[in-house]
Amino acid sequence: KGSKSLIAYNDDEREKLLKYGIDLKKTFVANNTIHVPNASHDKITEKTSLIYVGRLQKRKKIDLLLEAFSRLNSPIRENIKIEIVGDGVIKEGLIQLSKKLNIDKSVIFHGKITDHNKLKKIFSRSYAYVSPDAIGLGLQHSFAYGVPVITSKNGYKGAEYVHLVDEKNCILWCEKEKTLDIAIEQILIEETNNKMSQTCFNYYKESLSIANMVNNFKDALRY
Repeated sequence: KGSKSLIAYNDDEREKLLKYGIDLKKTFVANNTIHVPNASHDKITEKTSLIYVGRLQKRKKIDLLLEAFSRLNSPIRENIKIEIVGDGVIKEGLIQLSKKLNIDKSVIFHGKITDHNKLKKIFSRSYAYVSPDAIGLGLQHSFAYGVPVITSKNGYKGAEYVHLVDEKNCILWCEKEKTLDIAIEQILIEETNNKMSQTCFNYYKESLSIANMVNNFKDALRY
């Protein structure tokens, strides 16, 4: 209460300040994000894959993506790939699982990539960024290229989760409602994907760009 201004992580956190009698006039929102210098929405490149980009951690449950992919009908599996970008302790386990599920020819392990141009090419050909459970800054990264998200409805909900709106910019899966393989089939529908892609990129420009974050920090400092 003694501060001259406050910066919240997102709109939900800003609203919580009301409970403590904080004057909302002196509160500002700087949505957490990452700098994507070549952010753009590629509407021309043919989509051919599902992607995961980030650290290969057990809590992300990337194994569920491989298992869901293996359950898709053969005609679908034959026309798309899974591209995994990143390194981590579970990488070898994922490679072995892809072989066990007999989908290893459809799974590409790129390793860690930090080059923005290379990443843009991978994102541009992707139907969706899939993080089966926990979701983090990969959300902002994918939105920057107009790529929808698939993640769990009941998984770990970090600060980034507030930006997700089911069937608007993402598809949320749940074992008892909509399984992960069904969510994947839904995101592959061209009309659905195109609409979501545009929504994702628009939201990034309006709310998640690094310029937006910086400007709100400036506003808080000027107040």
